[in-house]
Amino acid sequence: MVLSDLKKLLPVICAALILSACGGLSENESEKTASSLKQLDATAAEAIETWIFCAREDETCSFTGTAQVRYGLNDTYVTTIATGSIGCNNQVFGDPLFGVDKICEYLPVKISKYLSLSDAKITKYKDNKQGAATYTFDDSPPSSFTIASIFESFGLRASFYMIPSTITDWLPWKGLAEKGHEIGNHSMTHLYLTDWSGLSDADLDFEINQSQRLIEEKVGVRPLTFVFPHNQSSERTLSMVMQNHVATRVPGFNNDTTYRGMDVVSASSAGNANWKLWDTLSIGGWFYMAGHGVDGDGYEPVTSQYLRDHLTYASSLSSTLWIDTFLNVARYRLCRDQITPEVTITSSRQASIRMGGTYSASLCIAPLTVSIPILETPQEVHAQTAQGAVVPVMQSAGMLLVNVKPGEDVFLQIP
Repeated sequence: MVLSDLKKLLPVICAALILSACGGLSENESEKTASSLKQLDATAAEAIETWIFCAREDETCSFTGTAQVRYGLNDTYVTTIATGSIGCNNQVFGDPLFGVDKICEYLPVKISKYLSLSDAKITKYKDNKQGAATYTFDDSPPSSFTIASIFESFGLRASFYMIPSTITDWLPWKGLAEKGHEIGNHSMTHLYLTDWSGLSDADLDFEINQSQRLIEEKVGVRPLTFVFPHNQSSERTLSMVMQNHVATRVPGFNNDTTYRGMDVVSASSAGNANWKLWDTLSIGGWFYMAGHGVDGDGYEPVTSQYLRDHLTYASSLSSTLWIDTFLNVARYRLCRDQITPEVTITSSRQASIRMGGTYSASLCIAPLTVSIPILETPQEVHAQTAQGAVVPVMQSAGMLLVNVKPGEDVFLQIP
């Protein structure tokens, strides 16, 4: 930023001051003037950062840390970001002014003063929560809709695993999916999917893959997670399930010992569920509840009050606990292991974040939380996508947190 940039705003300043003093600004003009003055504040803040001479043409420009370096003369420059030193020549920058002896100047990168950008990483769970919880209900009994309403009253969503052959009216299930609940695959007819069941490959295809396709056709969303009937499987049937699904509810998700479940039955107490949730959260784990129906409906149903009592407790842990559908938590955990955040300094006060690595573009479609250590607390930090959409920024426990969707760039800015 140079003096000429400030000169462009001087007419705006003068007009604003004169009209304001005379009472001559309409409400609309006042808003426009306020916007211009806000732009002036940002311009002036950048203008007071003085570019520091570091080398003449064909010399080496050296400095400490990372800096924005420009090469040229008389308001005509090519700018780049460098660390430690950089050659001040046409081979590095190109030639912005042919036939003129040029110089290099640098501007220390301010954003590095506040954020340790090289230490950016994806948090274990969304929003850097300590643990996660999911609630799954099998067999698609009629009371599934009562369960869904209870979860909605807490602002939460659950996962429902359907047996498509038992469904006569698909519209209510489509409605659950539209509200954000997960509709998962529980096989076509609820047979044992084990080696001793004597099922052929064609039988398994019918139970697993045709069931998946029918749910997608009727509900409008492809089910990506599967729950084995009777919670029994084999290496063969698991392999077939994983051909078209991304996760199952079988114990030991990705060989993670902190993945812990609880099968609820009619005799279960909310207090026991609360303790198991707390115990899993205390080790930074993922808790899942496996149930069926409520209030006398379905296999070993619990009561509606049981769910309300437990969800009241679970919601009280919201500062450290992420509650979401089985698919959403599984997706996050799978994608976080495939992706690495790549942070690039783009100017003295701005850096971009992009998700790098080799990952499944069809699976990794939801934002992941990137944490960046805070070195010195900035007064303000803004974030937006390349299209200008505002991205929320959080500060917690010495970390800056921002959610970044794979395939998109998010730009962090310190005014």
